[in-house]
Amino acid sequence: GFDWSERGLRDQIHLSAGELPYPEHSNGSSCGTYDCDGNGVLNVDDYAADPRVSLSYSGRTGPGSLITAQDLIHAFGDCQIDPSSHLISQCTAGQHFDNDGNGYANDIAGWNFFDNTNDPTDTSSYFAAHHHGTGRALDAVEQGNDEQGSIGVCPRCQVMPVRTWDTFVSDANDFALGITYATDNGAKVIEGANGSLYHSAFAEAASQYAYDHGVVQTYSGDDLNTGDHNYPANYGHAML
Repeated sequence: GFDWSERGLRDQIHLSAGELPYPEHSNGSSCGTYDCDGNGVLNVDDYAADPRVSLSYSGRTGPGSLITAQDLIHAFGDCQIDPSSHLISQCTAGQHFDNDGNGYANDIAGWNFFDNTNDPTDTSSYFAAHHHGTGRALDAVEQGNDEQGSIGVCPRCQVMPVRTWDTFVSDANDFALGITYATDNGAKVIEGANGSLYHSAFAEAASQYAYDHGVVQTYSGDDLNTGDHNYPANYGHAML
C-alpha cells in the first residue's frame, strides 16, 4: 500500500477521472474540466481549492495543509458521477458506485485487493513491510525540483497504487488480481517488489495477459544472486 504523507508522491498518484467529478473553484463553481490548474495533467492539485474536499477528518494521514489522493477518496468515495456533466448526482455514505464501469467501485486512486476496498493505504502489520510499497514507488516516480528527498527514475510519470497483501510476501492470486487490474486500467509498467507464497496457474496467466497487452513487468528476484524460483519474477515475461 501507500503512505499518503509522502510528499514526493503526492502529485504523482494516478487518478481515475471516470470516478471523479470536475473539480471546483473555491467559490463552488465548476472548473468545467479536470485540469483545473491548467498544467496539462490531472492530479490532486486540481482539487486543492475545491470546497467539497476536507483536510480534516478521522484517519487522515496526509501532510497538514496539502491535499492528497486520500482526501479525494474520503470526499468522493461514496459518490455517483453523472457521465454527461461530470457532476455529482448523489453521495450516499457506505454506498459505492462503479462510475467508470471497470468493475471496481469508486476506485479513485487504485485498489486494495487485500481488504477489497478503494483505499490502498499502507496498513501493514508486519514491521519490515511497513511503507515498502511507498519506498518502491519513490524509487520509480518521485518528483524532483521540490527541494526535498531524491528523484525517481521517471519523475514525469504517475503511479497507480495497488495493494495486494499485508506484507511483501503475498498471496499469488491476489497479486495476479493486481496484475490484471493494472493492465486493464492503463498501466504501462508494473513494479512488484514482492515474492508470492506459491505459484498458481492464474498468476502465470495474469503475467501472460499483461505481456500480451504490452505491459512491462519488473518483479523482485529476492534481490539475491541465487537460483531461487521467486514468483512472479520466475515467469517468462518478467524482468528481474
